[in-house]
Amino acid sequence: MRGEAVRTYSRHSGVPVPAQPWVFAGWVAAQGGWLDYQADHGGASEVAGTLTRLRTLAAELDVLLAAIP
Repeated sequence: MRGEAVRTYSRHSGVPVPAQPWVFAGWVAAQGGWLDYQADHGGASEVAGTLTRLRTLAAELDVLLAAIP
């Protein structure tokens, strides 16, 4: 049922992420790397979008954890 937490995140955030937990973990890590890169290279709109996605994840974390039996 770990995939249910990922599906719940996708449903609530509108961000399509494959349901496999290892893919989701890689997506979260990639967001951090993308944020670092854009911060260093002046991508203000990309930084804002990435922060929005990560804040959505943080806001939904309790719902995601509750989805795991």
